[in-house]
Amino acid sequence: MYLSLFESVQEDLLPKYSKEQRWDIVYVAWYDLIMGGIKGLEYYDAKHDKWLQAHIGASYAILSVLR
Repeated sequence: MYLSLFESVQEDLLPKYSKEQRWDIVYVAWYDLIMGGIKGLEYYDAKHDKWLQAHIGASYAILSVLR
């Protein structure tokens, strides 16, 4: 995700898209990651203070940092 912020990486990975389209793709990818953190709250076990799935816990951590 971090590398997607660099235009040179976007050009290498998405060569057939325009600059605006590439930034739209990056925006949607980040939005999807953030939404994954929010939707993943249902996989948090408050009683045992742990995440039931590791990747969802990571998405929530990214959401927390961005927040």
